[in-house]
Amino acid sequence: MKSDRNSILKLITSDSTSNSTNRSLLSYIILCGALLIIGILSWGIINSVNPDGYKTVFNTIIPLLATWVGTVLAFYFGKENFEAASRQIVNALRPDMIDDIPIENVMIDTPTIVYKELSQDELKNCKLVDLSAFLASVRKDRCPIFGKDLSPQYIIHKSTIDNHLVKAKNDEEKNGYTLEAILKNEAEYKEMFSLNKKKGFIIVSKNEILEKAIEKMKAVEQCRDIFVTENGNADGKVLGWVTDSLIARFLNLKD
Repeated sequence: MKSDRNSILKLITSDSTSNSTNRSLLSYIILCGALLIIGILSWGIINSVNPDGYKTVFNTIIPLLATWVGTVLAFYFGKENFEAASRQIVNALRPDMIDDIPIENVMIDTPTIVYKELSQDELKNCKLVDLSAFLASVRKDRCPIFGKDLSPQYIIHKSTIDNHLVKAKNDEEKNGYTLEAILKNEAEYKEMFSLNKKKGFIIVSKNEILEKAIEKMKAVEQCRDIFVTENGNADGKVLGWVTDSLIARFLNLKD
């Protein structure tokens, strides 16, 4: 995981040297410009035959100038402070600490998972066209299927559904395709999409270390999903979901 730590550090500190130089230059320009404007207006008030006019301009410009200078400097130096704090946090994350991240720190909690909760009877009547339309409406490329007890049953990919639907000769045949039919009757899919199966998922407990969970996931052919259950078993209630893309974003992993 040392490379992951370096990737995170590189992401946070990229171009920090040039940005710091730019901020310093900008601060000098702003301060010098503000002092120059104040100096000109002050000279005008002292030496002008019509100082009231300069006073009016002075009283109007100074508050605007102060607000602008304060806003710009606060933005740029605030960003610098954030980057410095981020570097300190990343430096504190030793490689062995990253290795010990519990999977529950990464997972998508069940209340925020977009899923289908289906009984066996509902599975029989779940039309592929409806499931494909549902995934398109929520802009997701896969859908977890849970039982009524929220135990994980299947992970269905939209690409698989659509590839099956294009085989239909007409709309009537297409509307007749059900989820159960392809999961239990189609030879191509019978050994897929479920626990420890091709394009399926694995199950771990919430105390599982992320690194170990990734190793288990990679051991299953084309597996991209991890479900976290209460007891770490298939009959447990789902507590969370971890996808391959979520892992990649969290640790900046590269296959």
